[in-house]
Amino acid sequence: LAFLMIAGIFGTWPIAIFAEEAKENTVDVWDGSIANSFGGGSGTENDPYQIYTGAELAYLASSTNSGNAYSNVYFKLMNDIDLNGIAWTPIGALTSAHFEGNFDGNFFSVQNVKINFTITESAAQGAGFFGNLKYATVQNLGIVGYNYNVVGGRTGGLCGVLHKSTVSNCFAIGELTFVTKMYPQGEGAGGLVGDMQEESTISNSYAVCNISTKDKNTDFFIGGLVGLLCVNETKRITNCYAN
Repeated sequence: LAFLMIAGIFGTWPIAIFAEEAKENTVDVWDGSIANSFGGGSGTENDPYQIYTGAELAYLASSTNSGNAYSNVYFKLMNDIDLNGIAWTPIGALTSAHFEGNFDGNFFSVQNVKINFTITESAAQGAGFFGNLKYATVQNLGIVGYNYNVVGGRTGGLCGVLHKSTVSNCFAIGELTFVTKMYPQGEGAGGLVGDMQEESTISNSYAVCNISTKDKNTDFFIGGLVGLLCVNETKRITNCYAN
């Protein structure tokens, strides 16, 4: 499902358009396979790597989680991708294997993202479509119909941990079930971002989510947009909302 930018009384908002005529494009349905390369491009700002299929998206996750942070490398989504409810491993699933690139969703969406994930490192480990973003940018991307079941750490519909990174013109719609592992550092879940850390920004973005937990851990934080948020970072969220 593509989405359009619509100007309104509060500025310009990314709004999901659930209509075929909104944007003519194809939807690739993922079969669980992993490609050996991207669909085109060289990874520069003027010639970003192009991602057309779920297999190419899975290649990005696999290579990132193998230690390629893609620092200052550029990516562009070329159509909607349906991950088909097949178990997804976050892009940058470890604190030691995070994503440092620039991802442009190109006003397309990734649909039916399913995660069953248990944190193995610490409370600082993130889970979501992206797990851990560091010095990264993500823009013009929708995550539609996500369904996450996560134990421990910090979880968000778009990304788990946002560290010195930028999110703009993005949205996430879905459901998240979270169980803590009682880490002393604090755990949390948000509809868009699980943990927004220092020098990060979120703008022109929103989340529509249902977050549930049975935990009674008092060191656990839930937010419609962001779960964990440093006080100094509140001014870095602009033109956003959550429901």
